[in-house]
Amino acid sequence: MRPIPPLRVLLPLAALLAAAEGMAAPPAHFDWSVPARFAVPGLEDPATPYEVYVDGPLHPISWPVDFDACASGVGIVEYRWAIDGVPAGNESQCDAFSWSFPAEGYYSVSLTVVDGEGSEATRTNRIVVEDLLIFGLGDSYGSGEGAPDESLPPGAISLANARQAAVDAAQASRDAALSAYLAALSEYQTTQAQLNAVLAALNRFQSAKAAVAANCPLPLIACGQATAELTAASAALGVELVRAGLGALGIDQPTSIRDAVDDLRSLANAALSLAQTSLNAADAALAAAQDELADARAELQAGWQNRSCHRSSLAAQVQAARRLEERDPRTSVTFVHLACSGATIGTGIVGPYAGIEPEASDHPPQLDVVAELALLDAGQPELGVHRPVDGILLSIGGNDVNFAGIIEKCILYADCPDAPVLDAAALAARTAYCAAAPLWSSSACLDFLTPADSDPALGAETLFLGGLGQLPGSYGETSDRLAAAGLGDVAVHLTQYPDITRDENGDICGWQVEDDFATRQSNLLGISPDEMTWAANHVSVPLSDTMALTAGTLGWNFVAGAADAFRNHGYCSQQSWIVRLQESFTIQGQPWGMVHPNASGYAAWAEVIATAVPEPGVGLGGAAGFVALAGLARARRARRHARL
Repeated sequence: MRPIPPLRVLLPLAALLAAAEGMAAPPAHFDWSVPARFAVPGLEDPATPYEVYVDGPLHPISWPVDFDACASGVGIVEYRWAIDGVPAGNESQCDAFSWSFPAEGYYSVSLTVVDGEGSEATRTNRIVVEDLLIFGLGDSYGSGEGAPDESLPPGAISLANARQAAVDAAQASRDAALSAYLAALSEYQTTQAQLNAVLAALNRFQSAKAAVAANCPLPLIACGQATAELTAASAALGVELVRAGLGALGIDQPTSIRDAVDDLRSLANAALSLAQTSLNAADAALAAAQDELADARAELQAGWQNRSCHRSSLAAQVQAARRLEERDPRTSVTFVHLACSGATIGTGIVGPYAGIEPEASDHPPQLDVVAELALLDAGQPELGVHRPVDGILLSIGGNDVNFAGIIEKCILYADCPDAPVLDAAALAARTAYCAAAPLWSSSACLDFLTPADSDPALGAETLFLGGLGQLPGSYGETSDRLAAAGLGDVAVHLTQYPDITRDENGDICGWQVEDDFATRQSNLLGISPDEMTWAANHVSVPLSDTMALTAGTLGWNFVAGAADAFRNHGYCSQQSWIVRLQESFTIQGQPWGMVHPNASGYAAWAEVIATAVPEPGVGLGGAAGFVALAGLARARRARRHARL
């Protein structure tokens, strides 16, 4: 065992250690964060063809950053801050310093801490002030179709149900009134014909009597002929009187006969008039009930950020932007939502489009809005941008390959990929299928599932391949338009579409007559397992492959993963992330939400999108270690900052 040093040795050593500790400088350390900018707008349908998800202006004149030096240790009495070597503030609290920077870019920030003994230490970090400017463009899968911000209010649904019941009752009354009127009309026409026949026979009889009086007894031949005609006319008049219910009258009572005919004619007119009045009242009651139903249905409006485009804050693009905001406290996000339900590349992205709701005004092309908001002058792209656009989230291509038409073909026609004929089994099942929808929407459901005036000989595969062949060129036009607007270096993230064809086990499913009612209701009417298999293998896969290949050619980032994420959550899954036809009426009062993700589906898809976007840059001590955001060279920021 080593001997313990004597006390006379330990005391000087302790004094030396204490002196050394007193001379040690306090550590200097700081971190930084930016106030979150992402914010969901209120549900006031805007006058602008877009929504800005930001708390503040789209292009601020300064960028605040909050600094935190609390990790520097205890005993510190002063925190001195400098920005790019220029003193910026002295604070006595570790988290009291904030600074508003004039522009995004790189800055040198120094912290000097001073303790109570006057000892100092300095730390310098190179930081990046950065807000990610992201635009969301595309179609219904980008806009959030199927998942409005606010679903239909239950009170509005109850009122619409009551009004629909009133319409159904009024329709039944009108049908009964129409039947009564048609019966009265038939009776009227029969009576009129009989009475006319009586009068004609009476006129004949009277003419025959006059001929006998004029020709008998001489000349013999004329008298004989007149007598024969009188005999025949008498018999005919007797028959017609019996047919008309006037058999009690004698043929020699012309005045009584004519009076009786007039009475019967008046009764027939009155009966027909009464039936007509009842029918008119039933028609008016039905029209009034239908008007009240229309008013009630007008109130069946879901809450959207933008009604004409069915843009929702629950859309995957929006939620992905929120996740990007939340995952890095040193970076904020400005998100501008432009996607519009029903858009194609030609009508919506590069051309104007009014949106999915009827009677809406045209919105400008989405790319034009990007240029207007991003560039200093959209008419002079050479002047540059307010600040770099960090990314475009793009969901487009489904409508270009006639996705809605494919769904329609497969619902209504048997063997839809080829030359289809109407699916008799599916058409026969429509009433029961739609009965599961709310009462007020059952008729709309039936209308939706009724064959339109389309060419049944044109198969779904022909529809799809025709659109698919033009898709790469349309994507190329989008890229060219971005380049012409001076935005050719913007990172474009083209998102894959979800897979709607599978159940909770990842197996293909489909509608079959022999299945039980519940199973049929959980599938899309008329789309058999064979048709669903065709859709999975010959629509979803080729579309995804074409999107990926074209994105690579154009230098875009193809965001895969949606198909895998939805693999166990398709239309027929017990844990479905897809809006079913019947649900669409309850959620938003229309069938258009069908086969789009629900709120859970959009949330899962948002994670896929956000994960595909690389982490933004972070400062590493006194060095710079910045990762590009989806291929965007951050050196542009440094060059721009140097010019400012």
